[in-house]
Amino acid sequence: MESIIAHTSDNVHAFILDLDFQFHFSSLLRSDNSFNYRERTFHCELTYLEDVCREIVERLKVKYEDRLLSIVLFGSTAQGRRKLESDLDVIVILTDATESDRNVRSGLENIMIEYEIPIDSLVFTVDEFKYMLDQKHPLILGVLLGYKVIYDRLGVSELLNEVEASLREEGWRRYKWSGLWIKPKH
Repeated sequence: MESIIAHTSDNVHAFILDLDFQFHFSSLLRSDNSFNYRERTFHCELTYLEDVCREIVERLKVKYEDRLLSIVLFGSTAQGRRKLESDLDVIVILTDATESDRNVRSGLENIMIEYEIPIDSLVFTVDEFKYMLDQKHPLILGVLLGYKVIYDRLGVSELLNEVEASLREEGWRRYKWSGLWIKPKH
């Protein structure tokens, strides 16, 4: 991987314009031909995360074969609050799981090294995951703050939407600033 240090914004601007990216720069240039670096960074981040997610899916499909049902991204990255030091939080749902299956990290080490991103993973059987949905487990409430399903044979989005609808029907409130779900007192 090549590193380039630019000392002035003109150097950065020239360097970025010379690169061959997979998206169109014209949408990032303002009418006065100045450059929106924040938006540019956002587009590169999306491409980077898409590559990481694609790799995760491919590696886990090989590792778990037909037992792999779903992979869900959650946490700060899925919520759009990713920072440089953020990790990638992943839920893996399998038809069944042995103790060694729960060590997803061993299958993702190369991705973590190649993309320089820590990955935290949780593995659940479909029964465990559905039980947590039924119980409105705190992890599920956290997932509802923002998630992205990157592989699905189970219908996870529909299941999570049902839980969220159930929470609202029961009078639970989600507070915008904290993201907390508060159960009503009866």
